[in-house]
Amino acid sequence: MSTRRKFTKYLVILALIAMTTLIWGCKADIDTPIAVTSISVTGEGSASSVEDGSTLQMSATVLPANATDKGITWSVANGTGTASISATGLLTATDPGTVTVKAVAKDGSKIQGIKTITITEFTGIASPLASFAALTLTQTGDVANNNVQYIDATAVIAALPAMIEVTLVNSTKKNIPLTWTDTDTYDAAVAGNYTFTATWGAMPAGANNANSLGAPAVELTVKAGVLLVTGITVTGTGAVSEVVLDDTLQMIATVLPLEASDPSITWSVVEGDGPGKGKATISTEGLLTGTVAGTVTVKATAKDGSAMEGTKEITVNSRPFVTITFPENLEEGVAITTLIEASFNEEMDLLTMIGDNFTVSVFEGSLITGNVSYDVETKTMTFDPDSDLLENTKYTAKVTTGVKDSSGLAMLVDKEWTFTTATAVLAGEGPALINLKSASNFAILAKTAVTTTGGTQITGDIGVSPAALTDLTGFSATLSEDGTSATSDYVTGKIYASDMQEPTPSILTTAITDVQAAYVEAAGRGDYAVTTGAHAGIIGGQTFAPGIYKWSTVVTMATDITLQGGPNDTWIFQVADNLTASSGAKVLLDSGAQAKNVFWQVAGIVTLGSGAHFEGIIMGQTQIILETGSSVHGKLFAQSQVTLGAATVTPL
Repeated sequence: MSTRRKFTKYLVILALIAMTTLIWGCKADIDTPIAVTSISVTGEGSASSVEDGSTLQMSATVLPANATDKGITWSVANGTGTASISATGLLTATDPGTVTVKAVAKDGSKIQGIKTITITEFTGIASPLASFAALTLTQTGDVANNNVQYIDATAVIAALPAMIEVTLVNSTKKNIPLTWTDTDTYDAAVAGNYTFTATWGAMPAGANNANSLGAPAVELTVKAGVLLVTGITVTGTGAVSEVVLDDTLQMIATVLPLEASDPSITWSVVEGDGPGKGKATISTEGLLTGTVAGTVTVKATAKDGSAMEGTKEITVNSRPFVTITFPENLEEGVAITTLIEASFNEEMDLLTMIGDNFTVSVFEGSLITGNVSYDVETKTMTFDPDSDLLENTKYTAKVTTGVKDSSGLAMLVDKEWTFTTATAVLAGEGPALINLKSASNFAILAKTAVTTTGGTQITGDIGVSPAALTDLTGFSATLSEDGTSATSDYVTGKIYASDMQEPTPSILTTAITDVQAAYVEAAGRGDYAVTTGAHAGIIGGQTFAPGIYKWSTVVTMATDITLQGGPNDTWIFQVADNLTASSGAKVLLDSGAQAKNVFWQVAGIVTLGSGAHFEGIIMGQTQIILETGSSVHGKLFAQSQVTLGAATVTPL
């Protein structure tokens, strides 16, 4: 191809692109509505008259030609003559004289065109009626509850035509009026075949019925209605409204009316909402199987299209089981004076909280004697040995299936665990340890919230109760598949909240109760020498021996403090106001002292400044705040909330 031809080709392409751009750029102008400005009305063949009894097709010319909406509405105004006009502009003359035909624009412009038409006397010879097209009447609707699927008698009769176009013998067409009979027999509530017959009305000029052509008839078939379901009642067999976890319950649906055309139903089950939501499955025959403890809604839905449904709330009742033991399974170094405890997931039957159902024995040896009691609030069964346990000895504790919950359900299997007592040399200086019970399983526990600004590293489990998972903010937690826990990149462990699936809510309720009990116990301790108001509450730079230290004022720690003592020595710090550690201030352990034996009981707010470090178990009655870079080797138990900057909590 020559250079010139190539140049011409590229020039054409560029021109096309420019034109396309121009067209698209002008699209807004093209889309602007164009209104009608004028309408001209004419008769077919420019006729301005029509013979009485005949028809004339009218037409309308709408300008401009590119008007957006060129639709028009036809009408006729009678003058000295009479006529009618159809939606398509067909004028039918019915009496000599003049009439005015009007066409009005539909686009809202109110533009109209008019034409006066003269109706002349009929001067020809009348022609007999010859034929007409058959009439049909179609009705639609719903067949429901014995109500016919067609509209009522008045509407049906109104749909019958007042005239019909008839072809005459001379091939002309005339609109002949009709008068309908037998319409009083129609009943929309009774099924059957209804026939409506007509008689001819007055013949228009130019027509007669010399051939005795029969008037039209219309048949309408009314089908019998379907009796729909009006109500469904759902019950469990024997009026039972609960099912045992992993067991079944046959559901029953009572459908009304009893003579419903289609009484069949479809079963479904909807899991509950909130902390007590349960799960279950149901077969096509209505056999319900409980899969997760809580409440579910069983639903029976009519299949006949009525959308009628019946529901029943069913409780999926889990069998009782032990959620927490104290001491824990395989725990060592247990005090010989300890109580042995088992906490349950639900309220238990007091009559089954007896010694036969809770036993303690030397491992693979004989039973020991003791008293068994039950705390209703904490749902905890306690074995109190008649005498101290033996030192450095392994014991077996067992709760049997003889225990039952308040509804009479027994545990599925025995709960058995072992622990080993401490040796005599393990005894240390200071007060007895605070029994944290089930709270010891958590690194952080709070009632209302746990928040972090990010960068936090927690080793251990976190729990909030009665707060929900949404009250743990900043953790970007992911709920587990079974709904009992959650995980976070900031937590090496699990996150638990009261709105999760059982047994989590029960475990948290017990743990929070144990935190409160431990706080009260720590605040009231006096089983060892109590030092009051040490250093006027300004404790930075001080060294503390094992013991109990009590302040009624604010306690501040501007610099490091040292806890000096052996590995089994204990410290309890009782603070009736706020406790504040300045940035960089640290609690140091010396001579083998261990964080697990240090307890901070604080009635006010606990604040650890940036870079501060604490050792031990902090039990705050209000809020615990760890600012950026601060850390705790121990546990945080707050009866309100825990607020974390980019902080670190490591396990004991």
